[in-house]
Amino acid sequence: MALIGNYPKDSGFIPLPFGPAFTWESENNIIINERTSKEQVFNIEKNFTDRTADIILYEQGKRIGHCLAEYEKNSLIDVWDVVVDEHYHGKGLAELMVKILLRELLFLQKTTKIKFRMITLFKPEEKEIQMRNLGIGIIVYKLGMTCEYDLKEFIMQNNIINIDCLAPTCNLPPAYKFSLNVFPYTLIVVLMNEETERPITDYDIYLKLHSQLDIILTFILKQQLIIGNANYYLEYEMIDLFISRLASNQTDAAMFKSKIQPIR
Repeated sequence: MALIGNYPKDSGFIPLPFGPAFTWESENNIIINERTSKEQVFNIEKNFTDRTADIILYEQGKRIGHCLAEYEKNSLIDVWDVVVDEHYHGKGLAELMVKILLRELLFLQKTTKIKFRMITLFKPEEKEIQMRNLGIGIIVYKLGMTCEYDLKEFIMQNNIINIDCLAPTCNLPPAYKFSLNVFPYTLIVVLMNEETERPITDYDIYLKLHSQLDIILTFILKQQLIIGNANYYLEYEMIDLFISRLASNQTDAAMFKSKIQPIR
C-alpha cells in the first residue's frame, strides 16, 4: 500500500535495490561492494550549472559513462542521456549514475517533478526498426515511471493497425512493433519479467502472444513493459516506489517525499 504524506518514524521504510551497493571512498571516489565490479574504484566528476547537471564516471582515468539532466529550479528534473561503455554493460553502473544524479538534484530542489526524456521517433515506412534506449527503459521501469503513451487507450480505441514481432539480436531482446493509425504511429515494446526486473528474452513467448491482445493488455495494466521511443513521467501512485530506489534510509525517504511532486 502506498504511503500518503511524509514517512512516519515507524513506517518501516525499506530501500529497494537500484544499482550496485557502493560506498564513498572520498569526495569523488566510490568503491563498489557487490556484483562483478566488486572492490573496483570509480571516480565521479560532477558538473552542475543553474540549469544542467552532468555526472561523468571514470575508471583508472578512462571515461566510461555519463548521465545528463536539465532542471528548472524548484520545478522539474529532466533526465535525458545515460550512457555506459559497452564493456561495462550489465554491471549496474547506469543505475548508479542515475541514482547519484537524482539524489544530488533532489538535495538542491525544494520541490520538483521528475521526467525522463528518451523519445526516438520512427518513420512509419522504416523497415529496419529495433528497440532503442533499452538500458534507460529498464531504469524507468524500476523507478516506477509512467509512459506518456497509453497503450491501453490505443487498444480500446482500435488505433492499432498491426503488431509485429522483432527477433532478438546479440545485444537486444525480442520486441513488439506496434503500428498505429495515430501519432506516434510506431511504438517498440519490450515485455518485462516482474520477478527479475529484466526483459523477457524468450522469442517464442512474443510469437505466441502477439495476436492475443487480452494477454498483452494484462502486461500493460501491470506496467510490465517498456517502450523504447517514449518519454516517461513520475505520477503520484509511484512516488513511493521511486523514493525506495533512491533513499538509503528513512531520513532520506522523508525528505524526498516532501519534495517530489507528481507530473500528473
